[in-house]
Amino acid sequence: MNCTDYQNRILDFIDGQSAADNFNDVFFHLPVCAECREFFQTAAKVNSAVSIQKESYPASLDIKIAANIPVNSKPLFAGVLTYRIPAYFAAALLLIMIFAGLTAMKELNYYRSSLERTSIQLDEQIHKTELLFHSLAPVEVTPVKQNYYY
Repeated sequence: MNCTDYQNRILDFIDGQSAADNFNDVFFHLPVCAECREFFQTAAKVNSAVSIQKESYPASLDIKIAANIPVNSKPLFAGVLTYRIPAYFAAALLLIMIFAGLTAMKELNYYRSSLERTSIQLDEQIHKTELLFHSLAPVEVTPVKQNYYY
């Protein structure tokens, strides 16, 4: 462990977050490390000053402070829809989604019309090919016997 680890454990001990028997290694480290020893002394002084200062307040002060705090009589979710920033954000998001949808629909319509034109052109080519094929005179094909021997 380094001094930073020891100092964190010293703070835990002073704050009362753990029992003293868990800090034996820290207590053995304090006599040999001047930095940690000074840190321990300073932290203990600060803790005692803070605890003395806490005890110096009169008990009636808490009651006076609590009495002057205004009580919110509105229900918990009464103002949810009145916040403007989320509403503007939601409106902007909705407009972006509408714009993206319209753009996608425009692209889809373009591709659909392009596909329809291509299909019509293909049908016309097939029709022309069929007309050309039927306009040809029938030809009789006779098989020719070829000699593959050399």
